[in-house]
Amino acid sequence: MKTLLGMCVVALVLVFGAPTAEAKGLVIINTGDDVIEIGQIKSEVLADIRAETAPDVKLGMKFSRFGVFWLDFWRWDKTYVFYADSTYWEITEEQAKAAAVKLDVPFTMTLPPGLIVLLGIAALVILVKVLGRGKSDDEAPPATDAPAP
Repeated sequence: MKTLLGMCVVALVLVFGAPTAEAKGLVIINTGDDVIEIGQIKSEVLADIRAETAPDVKLGMKFSRFGVFWLDFWRWDKTYVFYADSTYWEITEEQAKAAAVKLDVPFTMTLPPGLIVLLGIAALVILVKVLGRGKSDDEAPPATDAPAP
């Protein structure tokens, strides 16, 4: 059972691993700010935005994060931004919607990958406990009437 649980954890880490974290040496706890791209900027407003920001500007979401082993467990202070390299310009949600061809905020901004892994492990543990309890009740030895000596 432990092997199955271990394989599930490894699979979830591989599927939902945070691509924004960079590993340098053995990193156990990761915190700080990060930015992800959430959409393409409309061509009709791109020139104006580049004039105000930078030539290689992108539309993104900046957030603060806490994670362990390169998996984010919690994300907060989410803000829409235009960004280029490590520089960003905060904008409102309305400005982001107006500038974007299509806004594509990933589900993992609401429910980070590490939290998904923890919830999956908790669900597996509860499932194993419930199924294990049901088996022990069903497999009780039948009562026998022993003859009195």
